[in-house]
Amino acid sequence: MWSHAEVLAPLRQRFEERGHDVHVPTLPGHDPEDPWEPEQIGNTSITEYFEFLTGYIRSLQLNSPPVLVGHSMGGLLAQMIASAHETGPVVLFNSAGPAGVNHINPTAARATLNVLTTPFFWKKPHKPSYSRACYGLLNQMEPHLSEEVYSQLVPESGRAMFELVFWFLDRKKVTRIDTDRIKAPILILHGERDRITPTSVARALQRLYPGAEVHSYADHGHWICHEPFATNTIDRLIDWIETHANSRSTRISDDTGALPGRV
Repeated sequence: MWSHAEVLAPLRQRFEERGHDVHVPTLPGHDPEDPWEPEQIGNTSITEYFEFLTGYIRSLQLNSPPVLVGHSMGGLLAQMIASAHETGPVVLFNSAGPAGVNHINPTAARATLNVLTTPFFWKKPHKPSYSRACYGLLNQMEPHLSEEVYSQLVPESGRAMFELVFWFLDRKKVTRIDTDRIKAPILILHGERDRITPTSVARALQRLYPGAEVHSYADHGHWICHEPFATNTIDRLIDWIETHANSRSTRISDDTGALPGRV
């Protein structure tokens, strides 16, 4: 959420340093150089994000099923893609969950209170205030980096947030997926100091995917790739991908969408 292609640049750069060619799409309405009108971005559905990403993957004409790495809302999108299409291994990186996973908790509510208290927020674009972002998203980062990252964030769809968090009120249940259709190996990475997708969400994902490999990091928060020791954590992620990938083609999905590449 609130992201575009460059927000998780350190993740992309480390993949490139490890020999991956990386292509980085930005979700519809998230390009800071070409912002949408507030009404348009406010009413954009997660379904539209999903359709955009599946179309993007198709346009790449990859020779083998892609690996998916999804961060935050991108993790939910990675699960949706993996349940609908054949993929390689899937990495869920401080990931949100599908319908059925409870995202309502005190820390997440505090981090997004200015959004949730906006009348008809589900029809409007939104962005947490700097202080709330520092509490819930950027709490493990150096202050100068948190200011830099926050300055890059863009407005997010209120409808998408409603569909993700309040799935039980969404008549269409657009975030409901058939988890049994995901046959690929799954890695769940979680920062224990993450306040926007806290440990309870990671545990719910582990119950959904009992065969998944799980790594929990005591000193990481939500924005792992900008935090201390991020390179070590990302390298472990890449090591796992390179071990489990059945082909030489990989795809990485960040909070904004997908980063496909080749090893």
